[in-house]
Amino acid sequence: MWYRSPEVLMGLSYATPVDIWSCGCIFAELFLRKPLFPGQYEMDQLSKIFDIIGTPNEQDWPERAAVTRNNFKVCPQKDWGQVVPEMDPRAKDLISVSLNDQY
Repeated sequence: MWYRSPEVLMGLSYATPVDIWSCGCIFAELFLRKPLFPGQYEMDQLSKIFDIIGTPNEQDWPERAAVTRNNFKVCPQKDWGQVVPEMDPRAKDLISVSLNDQY
């Protein structure tokens, strides 16, 4: 579950970006030496994701999502330098593209 994208956790369709998301999670884990989003169940997993990438705004929240936005606290996007401090700028750019550009 730790590598599932928000789309999958929300019950939306599976597409190539889901695989890119998983690669981004594994890439961050290589630097952290621990899982980036170690959720215990699906809602907890989404909360851990939104704590880092930020909670999508109302306009970006998928209409067909199995969960509603009001189930989550509103979190701003964190800087990847704070989340994974040992990453060089190019690695931060890669993880940003693979994880933040989902919404």
